[in-house]
Amino acid sequence: MPQRLWKRCMEFKMKTETGKFETYYIDKKTGTAHKGACSEQFQTFLNEGTLLVKNNESLNNLPPVPGLLSYREDNKILYVNKGNIWDAIGSKKEIQNLEKNINVEFQNLKDRLKKIEGRLMTLLVKNNESLNNLPPVPGLLSYREDNKILYVNKGNIWDAIGSKKEIQNLEKNINVEFQNLKDRLKKIEGRFNGIYSIRPAAGKLFQVYCDMETHGGGWTLVYSYTFTNYNSFTSGSNAVTPRPNWPAWRANVPISTTPPLSESSLGAVDWNLWKNIGKVLMVKSNINDWIVCQPNGGSLVTKTRASMSCQNIKNVATACSGVAPKIIYWSYYGPVLSGPSAFYYFDGNTDTNYPTHDPCGKK
Repeated sequence: MPQRLWKRCMEFKMKTETGKFETYYIDKKTGTAHKGACSEQFQTFLNEGTLLVKNNESLNNLPPVPGLLSYREDNKILYVNKGNIWDAIGSKKEIQNLEKNINVEFQNLKDRLKKIEGRLMTLLVKNNESLNNLPPVPGLLSYREDNKILYVNKGNIWDAIGSKKEIQNLEKNINVEFQNLKDRLKKIEGRFNGIYSIRPAAGKLFQVYCDMETHGGGWTLVYSYTFTNYNSFTSGSNAVTPRPNWPAWRANVPISTTPPLSESSLGAVDWNLWKNIGKVLMVKSNINDWIVCQPNGGSLVTKTRASMSCQNIKNVATACSGVAPKIIYWSYYGPVLSGPSAFYYFDGNTDTNYPTHDPCGKK
């Protein structure tokens, strides 16, 4: 049967100078006397003690005093009263789990101790002959002075630790694993939109923004623009700005050769490098439908007027769903994707025309 967890509070009475008796209790921690009764200071002590009962029936006949402890002889389990129920303390399942955890922890400690002992027991020997004269104790460490190699005993042999060959193999494995990790990281990074470094052809390395999600991913942002007079979209003063350094000798908006590093920033990659980046074109817009165009004679990366195989990949405008341009041609002000009329017109002149963005390709 479990022992009591608490001791009773001790109290006594003392006669004062006036002849009255006052009650004092002993502080069990400090041993000093304080005025007052135990029942006033230590209410929890009212429920102290452990009651011994034979079975569950006897347990349920006890008064429902919260905190009261009772020990059942039949199942050898200690219970605590929680008002309307008796809660088991130290049930069989809890004890089994505790034993399991203790055994695991004990084994871990034994393993750690074994490793520590192995590190402490390193015997210094002069040569191979001295090494072989040592007792064959598995795990025993020995260091040979002649070849400066550490050995571990494996019963019938002494195995070298840190030999030249092993170190070379280790370095090789580390290099291979490091390269594998770099390759995996590269693949993982390649799945997300963001800034990447590219080196088109034999040019210099520079950063660009890549869309790795839209229409299969792998798109390099080469041009991002706004308008000079969006509120009067069809006026002659409206144009795209900035513009790439593509052929447009009558365009008068600023030229940019600074790559835009996000879809919200403005700029353009040097147009002369576009052909080294890719030939398939995707145009995304917040006012017109998104398109993807394969060169079919015509090209935006070279000044070539001819047909293109385009498809509408996202309807943004409400009119003419699914329409896509069929041809590209170059005006004095900038390139035009048309079908049958202008679909995207990258007009770069603020004196005449306007930058058509028409989902129907008619205006």
